[in-house]
Amino acid sequence: MKQDKQANATRNTVLQAYRDAWHLVLDGELGTSSVTVVIPGHAQERMKQRDIDESEVLQALATHRSAHSRGKAAGRFEAVGSALRSRVRVIYERPSDDMVIVITTYTEPE
Repeated sequence: MKQDKQANATRNTVLQAYRDAWHLVLDGELGTSSVTVVIPGHAQERMKQRDIDESEVLQALATHRSAHSRGKAAGRFEAVGSALRSRVRVIYERPSDDMVIVITTYTEPE
C-alpha cells in the first residue's frame, strides 16, 4: 500500500514537471492499455504545421497493436491511424508501461 502511494506521488510529480514545461499531458490508450500521452512543445509545433490535432494522435495510438511497429531509431515506435483526409503516423517513445511520449507526427496519403 505504501509503495503504491509512493509510486503515485512520484508519477504525479513527473507529470506535473511535464505540464510545467508546457508539454501537453493527455489520457489515452496504446492499443487497449490505458496510458498517459505526453506531447512536448516540439511535437505540438509539428502538429500545428501539419494540421494534425490531438484527437488524431490519440486515435492513432489507440489502434490495435498490430498497427504499431518499431521505429527507425532505437527505442522508438510508430503507430498509424486513419484520419478523415489521410493516415496519421505517430512516432513515440515509451519510457514506462503507462506513459507514451510523442516525438513527432505526420500525415501520409492513403
